[in-house]
Amino acid sequence: MAKTRADRNCTVCGDHYLYCRCAEYAHLEPWHDAYCSANCKDLYNITAGWINGWLDKEVELGRLNAADLSKVDRFPQWMQDTIKEMKEYKTDVDLDVLTEVIADDKAVEEAPKPETKANNNYKKVKPKYNNNK
Repeated sequence: MAKTRADRNCTVCGDHYLYCRCAEYAHLEPWHDAYCSANCKDLYNITAGWINGWLDKEVELGRLNAADLSKVDRFPQWMQDTIKEMKEYKTDVDLDVLTEVIADDKAVEEAPKPETKANNNYKKVKPKYNNNK
């Protein structure tokens, strides 16, 4: 069977899929030219973003944790290595500092609320001067 222009192999997982830049596939996003799914596209961008420092590391780690890694053994070696590095990454936040931040957040929640009309502690203030002469 001859290959048609719609035959593709995903650059991330290697899955075979159909996509063409013709009217029949116009309802699909253009990234289908290289990736079989949004997950593969996202994983490529996550790993490339990690290598190039495009986004904050915690943001990239959050995106990685939300992604489906069930086909990771079929990814290109550079992506597998990057994902392994990402999973081994430790943040520089000291546990004591994190505990203090959490304690400060709780103190803010327990702090008295400012006086507003909504909590009925609002006090009317008389103007210091009178414009009516």
